[in-house]
Amino acid sequence: MPAVHEVRSMSSYDPESLNYLQKKLAGLLEAIQRPGFIDGLGLGNNYPSFVFEYEPVFEPLIEKSIHDLEGFLAVKRPDVQVSKIHLFDFARGYLAQQGKWEKSLQLEIQKGNDFIFGNLPRTLNGSAIAEHFLQTALYNAPGIILIHGVGMAWPMLRGHEVLKNLPQRMQELGKKIPLILFYPGEYDGKYLKPFGLFEDNNEYQAIRWQYS
Repeated sequence: MPAVHEVRSMSSYDPESLNYLQKKLAGLLEAIQRPGFIDGLGLGNNYPSFVFEYEPVFEPLIEKSIHDLEGFLAVKRPDVQVSKIHLFDFARGYLAQQGKWEKSLQLEIQKGNDFIFGNLPRTLNGSAIAEHFLQTALYNAPGIILIHGVGMAWPMLRGHEVLKNLPQRMQELGKKIPLILFYPGEYDGKYLKPFGLFEDNNEYQAIRWQYS
């Protein structure tokens, strides 16, 4: 597996798709710098929760862009604490905390991936993991939350499982922190479709990122 910041040669990507994604990423950087974005202003009663969808082939480029965005904010907006959560690492940490990670690895060896992927989703769902995710996301009082690594975590942990209740819980806590979910697949403003291949049929109330 390539290092997280290693990016394929730009010439190996479809030029039109690459150009569109680069414009979309530039729009993201521009939007975050606008006055009021970090404070969640200009959205009325909507919570500032966004889905930044992209083609799975661009995963290395997205990972590098998230790293660069974090570095940019550290320089330009040192007052904004970034909470960056890799969903697979989060799932692994949660299972380890529950004493189930090593057991899961053993079961994978004994019974295969199909058994693990069939059973872990039942462990990694519900209000308990959502609350743990909330605590992780709000650690160090962030000003913006970036969620990535969704493709690596699927299907044992799906984005909507931990994110669907997050805006409501943060509003209950009196917080309006922008959250951006980097999603390898499709999002039509209501339903998430992982990798653009699988029908999820789980609603996620968020704003589809369309800045470009």
